[in-house]
Amino acid sequence: MSDPDFDSELLKSLDDFEDEPLEWGENIQNDIAKRFERVLLQGLKKEEKTDLTKRYLFLKNSPSTKAPVLNPELATNTLQEPAKTRDKRLSEKQNQLGRALAALGAAMTALLKKNVDKSDVMRKLNDAGKFLCDSHYTETETRRALIIPLIDKSLVESFKERKRD
Repeated sequence: MSDPDFDSELLKSLDDFEDEPLEWGENIQNDIAKRFERVLLQGLKKEEKTDLTKRYLFLKNSPSTKAPVLNPELATNTLQEPAKTRDKRLSEKQNQLGRALAALGAAMTALLKKNVDKSDVMRKLNDAGKFLCDSHYTETETRRALIIPLIDKSLVESFKERKRD
């Protein structure tokens, strides 16, 4: 597409430019997508998150699903408060991912049984999806929290109120 206000011959001297198309995967079933979108945009409600957290404990035979504990000497003597806060957030995220793995592992284990309860498997897979969507939401909120202090103070309120796109 050419613009009559610009010299097209001079524009040809620039490197070739092609937009890289954004590639999307296959669609998932609409009802599943709607459920994912709700949590991706709003996060899990506190009660729902608490319920899921109680339902999916860390795996006894895969203890690495629980986040490692910060060395107490580091926590008390070396790290400043912002680093401790950041580590706490990262630990919470790891623990949530560990619980998603517990839900996913439970679903996979149920599928290996001879008599599969499809409803139970679907519920466990949905719970794993909820954990993952909430982790995604939390990362969006973390990115926002990191960026807001860096923008012009006059724009801060409009950015705080803005919904993700």
